[in-house]
Amino acid sequence: NYYYQALKAEILTDNGDLSGAISAYEDLYEFSEDAPDDYLLELAALYLYNEDPDMALKTYNRIEKRVGVLEEVSTQKQKIYLKQNKLKEAIAEGKRLVEAYPKIGEYAVSVSQILVSNNKKKEAIEYLKGYLTEHPNQAIAEMELAKLYRQTDEIQLALSYFEKAFSSEEIQLEDKLNSFVALIQKLSVEEDLVRLKGLGKSILEIHSADANAYAANGDLYFALDEKDSAKYYYKRAVERNGNNLQLWQNLLSLEMEDNNYQNVIDYADEALTYFPNQPVLYLYAGSANFSLRNFKNAIMFWEQGKSMVYGNDRMKSSFAAQLADAYHADKQYEKAFQTYEEAIKANPNNYFAINNYAYYLSLKKKNLDRAKELSSRMVKANPDNATFLDTHAWVLFQKEEYQEALKYLEKAVQNQSSATIVEHYADALYKTGQKEKA
Repeated sequence: NYYYQALKAEILTDNGDLSGAISAYEDLYEFSEDAPDDYLLELAALYLYNEDPDMALKTYNRIEKRVGVLEEVSTQKQKIYLKQNKLKEAIAEGKRLVEAYPKIGEYAVSVSQILVSNNKKKEAIEYLKGYLTEHPNQAIAEMELAKLYRQTDEIQLALSYFEKAFSSEEIQLEDKLNSFVALIQKLSVEEDLVRLKGLGKSILEIHSADANAYAANGDLYFALDEKDSAKYYYKRAVERNGNNLQLWQNLLSLEMEDNNYQNVIDYADEALTYFPNQPVLYLYAGSANFSLRNFKNAIMFWEQGKSMVYGNDRMKSSFAAQLADAYHADKQYEKAFQTYEEAIKANPNNYFAINNYAYYLSLKKKNLDRAKELSSRMVKANPDNATFLDTHAWVLFQKEEYQEALKYLEKAVQNQSSATIVEHYADALYKTGQKEKA
């Protein structure tokens, strides 16, 4: 009875006696022709564990004589051949599997991948082309061929096969999106971009319930600088799934760029229901309120956001600097000056904070030595920034260092002739005795 022989083989295997287990299985088939095929699979595996791949191959061949070509058996044979550096035999085995199951595109793809991994990409392309000629509408094979054409920069052919593959429900959305993103980064010709937009529509037609399908289209139009379309798709994406912080940031950034401040406030409020501990959302909400001159609301959002920043001095400095601007706009001057100091302490190179702080000190004629110290460092690091030069000059002007102020204002007015800079320049000219030029 083969059952007892099989039990013996299992016990020997569990005890680590692989040679004994192999002998038991071989005896099983020698004396029991009606034994199940499963034990042959066990026998082949034991030969592999016992580092006897040739006997494993012979055993797999015995299985095929009994039951025909099987995926599991063929795959194992291919692995053995590849490990033995027998590429020709591995490919032949893969092709046998394709011939046995021609409607399963994965098997053809597997053959092509073996070719590619052995530096035979052109042969892989030709093989898939031939396979698809005989067996059209195999989406998985079309997708693989499209990727190979993309890798070889044959873009028109790649797009043709992507168009076929993307129209199939058989291809997972993640696979489509990976290729879609790669194409966004690669394509620039107008004709190709039109076809890329078509791929985006194909994704939406089949995966209309998935937020990632809309997000990918948003990314496409963002890359093409078609911001209104990008916003449309990002909005549709967050409507379907609000748990993607990057999508909210993309949408908020675009609305901020278009000065749609109320939209920014509304979207930030909604995003905060998903991500209440993300400082960047408070940054956007505060910025939009500040732009609408809702200073107290801006202060509220920025204070909340700043309290959530840990281990990121640059972000802490950004929050503090903007919060200081809001305090100043709300006429809380002492609080503003304290908060500018906090921003500069967190990031000594936050020159925008330094610029505003020094300028506001100069307007108040307060702590001018500190203002000069900061603005001097600022213009040394940014010698061509007209705004920074003007601020430093005005600090010097308020300290009655008119000649030195004039020197910086002359350089500032050469770089940028804004009304404020010109007015300051005229004042400096007047104070240095050049009344007619002023």
